[in-house]
Amino acid sequence: MCDVSERAVGHISARIRDICAEDLRRRPVIPFGGPGVVCQIDESRFNHKPKHNRGRPPMRENWVFGVVHRYNFVDPITGVHSQHIESLWSRLKSTVKERRGIRRVHLQSYLDEQTWRDWRASNRGTFYPFLGILRQQFPV
Repeated sequence: MCDVSERAVGHISARIRDICAEDLRRRPVIPFGGPGVVCQIDESRFNHKPKHNRGRPPMRENWVFGVVHRYNFVDPITGVHSQHIESLWSRLKSTVKERRGIRRVHLQSYLDEQTWRDWRASNRGTFYPFLGILRQQFPV
């Protein structure tokens, strides 16, 4: 369509993830928990699994931890439920599957991008919030 190589698209995509990660470093996500607040973690595994145990041996497992599960599937007071974290894992893993896997060294950048999308994007999408961080990080 645009006559841009896959390699160039990969470099641009990586740069966008870096910009999202830098925004998270400059403006951290509001911490959760605190004294007297109980929360438990949820985990998900990101690793290559050979089909029918053939080919190369499985690589070291990459476990990623998130937060939400508590005592109830839906907290009766706050309305928070575990589907949010399960939805996050699903979106992130579908991105990984679309790319037919990602390298271990890039996993954190994909987690950062998804975190940025979940915490910084507006109801209108990610485009305008992303333009906002471009203005902040690269003033003209």
